[in-house]
Amino acid sequence: MTTKTTEYASYYRNFLKDLIENILKEVPNDPENSLFIMNLNNTLESLWYKAPEILNSTLISILDILKKYIPLNADDALNPQWVKNIRDIWTTAVRDLDNRLEIDAITKDVSGPP
Repeated sequence: MTTKTTEYASYYRNFLKDLIENILKEVPNDPENSLFIMNLNNTLESLWYKAPEILNSTLISILDILKKYIPLNADDALNPQWVKNIRDIWTTAVRDLDNRLEIDAITKDVSGPP
């Protein structure tokens, strides 16, 4: 594993940690959200044991959890504020990750893999 790959894995792991923690801050701590919170916490705990090559599976897991447990209504006015906040957190995080990947692609060292 090259230094650049190690740096990116560290960045990506911390990015995912921050994403999960920011989402957890918004979820109301009530019985109907207990499975949602438990699944996010399990994903967060397992993050530190995943090989860098499969960190993308964590992002997909977070999305799957959000789709399963968040009651997103097509009419945004009917969504509770915490749901809107999580949607904004997710959207911002994915945009930031896309921007980081674009910057890395532009500055990528062509002599070898990242």
